Parts: sequence; C-alpha cells; structure tokens
Amino acid sequence: MVERGLAKAEVAGSFPVFRSKNAIVAQLVEHRPSKSGVAGSSPVYRSKIHLKAQVQMIYRKKNHTMKTCENCGTDHIGNYGSGRFCSSKCSRGFSTKAKRSEINTKVSDKMKGKECWSKGKTGIFSKETLEKMSRSQKKYHKDNPGEASRRNSRPCSEEKKKKLSLVNSGKTGGYRERGGRGKQGWYKGIFCNSSWELAYVIFCKDSKIYIERNKQGFEYTYEDKNHKFYPDFIVEGKYIEVKGYYDKKTKEKISQFPHEIELIDKENIRFYIDYAVSKYGNFVELYE
Repeated sequence: MVERGLAKAEVAGSFPVFRSKNAIVAQLVEHRPSKSGVAGSSPVYRSKIHLKAQVQMIYRKKNHTMKTCENCGTDHIGNYGSGRFCSSKCSRGFSTKAKRSEINTKVSDKMKGKECWSKGKTGIFSKETLEKMSRSQKKYHKDNPGEASRRNSRPCSEEKKKKLSLVNSGKTGGYRERGGRGKQGWYKGIFCNSSWELAYVIFCKDSKIYIERNKQGFEYTYEDKNHKFYPDFIVEGKYIEVKGYYDKKTKEKISQFPHEIELIDKENIRFYIDYAVSKYGNFVELYE
C-alpha cells in the first residue's frame, strides 16, 4: 500500500525518485497524509520498527537487491532478520532440515504407546473461558456478516444451485471407489473401501463363495429428502452391507431396502477379522 502511494507520487512529479534510505524516510514522513489531512502525522508511522521495515522493503525493491531464501529458495526482499531467510518458518526449519526424517522417527518412537493428554477428559475449559469464546465468535459473525469461512459460509442462491447442478451433472453421485474412510485397495478383482470389507472378501474368496461389488443404487427417504443407498456387496443373490456403526440413517436404509440384505456390524465382523489375521497376519498387506 505504501509503495503504491509512493509510485503514484513519483509519477505525478510530487517528488523525485530517491536512492538513499534517509531520502525515503523524509519522503514518507512528508507525503504520508493522516485522516486529518496533515502530512506526517499518520499513526501508521508512529512505530519506529514499522517505519524501518517499510523503508527497507522500498529501498531494496527499488535498488533490485533481491535475495534468495536459503531454506525454500524463494526470492525475497530480505526484510526478515539478516536476510538469509524469507520468514521465521524457514529460519526455524533450516537448522533441522538435514536431520528432519531422523528427528521425526525419534519423536514417533518416543510417543508410541502414549495417550493424548486430553483423551477422556471433560471440562478442559472453565465456564468463564467458554463464555468468553462464545462472545468472541458471536461478535466476529456479527461484524462479518456473510463472510465466506468454514464456520460462516455464504448461502447459495437457487440460481447458483441450478448452475452447479448442470455443471456437475453425471460427475457426482453413484458408486465411487475410494469413497470410504478406511484402508482401501484391490483384492482379487474386488475393490474394498476398508480393512473390514477386505476381511469379509478374503473369507468369501477362501471359502469359494461368489462375491461381487454392488454398483446399483436404491432410493430411500431420510428427513423428507430422497437419497440413494449402495450396499457393499452381492453374495449369492443377497446384498451385504458392512457397517461399523448403526445410526438413524442406516436404520432407514435397511428398513426401506426392497431386497434381502444382511448388515455386518462391528460385532459380526469380528469373526471375519479373526479369520484373516489367523491365516495371513497383517492381512491389509494383501492389497494389490
């Protein structure tokens, strides 16, 4: 912002191009107006540190003394520290860069078996702290209405929704590989979205039971909205759904399903996991 103002002033001929830092200081103080219109009284430059940083940035840019960060290799004006690094992050990371993998391994080994300090704890923050946080968030949303963020995104208009629907038509929805959250991969021609599904497929393959991945969706209604349910597998004409949790949405999926279906939950899957572990050990390594 300062540099743009100075550039405009130079173009207008209000003062000549300067070459020394002292000249920059003089021009900044003389030509920087305040809200009251009095030159040199702006609160922006009451901090000597801030003024010095602005002077260094403008002086180096105008004299083409750009530097290269020794850590990330980015070109910068050298206004951080001695000028060796572009930021504090690069400065801190440079000393341990060569041994970073070794340090990470040591820290990982040291933390193995230790529980998170907050695991199982409640009431970490006091009532006063929670109220203060709540007031701060309410003030932020009040002062920034409609600002796009993770917590306060702008509502999408109906026209925008229709445009997005047309653009994404045929690109979203339906069965998708790698749609789950577990360890995924292929095993003997069948894609598994989790290690639980893999254990079940291993049992079926070893037992010569025909199994295939289901790719057909079935409509169901949940909270007055239409959705599609894609069971995981088809085994000898029967649909199979491997599910670790049984919530209201899952209950509606199963109850409205038009065919015979078996739900394998976290209790029933134990048999298949024990089978895979006893026969193959770390069976996840069987992914192709």
